[in-house]
Amino acid sequence: METAKKPANPANFTTAAAPPLVDEAACLQRQAVHTFLITATKGARMRTYLAELQAEAARLQRTHGRNAARKRQGDARIQCDVSLTEQINALMLSLPPAQRGRPWSVDELVARLNGRFKARPSRGDVGLALRALGWTRTRDWTAEGGGRRVWRCHDVSAP
Repeated sequence: METAKKPANPANFTTAAAPPLVDEAACLQRQAVHTFLITATKGARMRTYLAELQAEAARLQRTHGRNAARKRQGDARIQCDVSLTEQINALMLSLPPAQRGRPWSVDELVARLNGRFKARPSRGDVGLALRALGWTRTRDWTAEGGGRRVWRCHDVSAP
C-alpha cells in the first residue's frame, strides 16, 4: 500500500534571493587590509625573533669558547693525574724484592701515594686499586699483628 505524497506548501519556497546583509566589496577590502596587517606584524615579529636567536647564538659561542679554554687548562682541583694502580705498581717496582713481598697495611700505602683531589687518597680507593691489581686482604692474627688487616701481593716479582 502506497502512501500518497502531500503537495508542497508554496509558502515554504521563496523565488527571490535574499538581499545581501553586508556589502561584499567592503568586506573583501577589510579582509585584504586585515591580511596585510597580520602579515606585516608577523614579519616584524619574525625579524625580532631571528635577531634574538642570533644574539643568543653569539652569546653561547662566546661562553663555549671560554669553557673550552678552561678545559684545555685542566681542572684546577686535580692534584695528581696518575691513577692509584699505576702509583702502586711504580711504588712496588721501586722497592727491593724483600720489601715487595711483605704484607702492607692500607695506612702504609696511603702515606706513600698521592690522591687525585687531595694530598692523600682515601682508604677505600686504595683498597679498590689493590683488589684490581690482584692483591688479597687477610688478617694478621699473630701477637705482633693484633688482628689488623694487611694486603698481600701473591706475585712478588711483578706486582
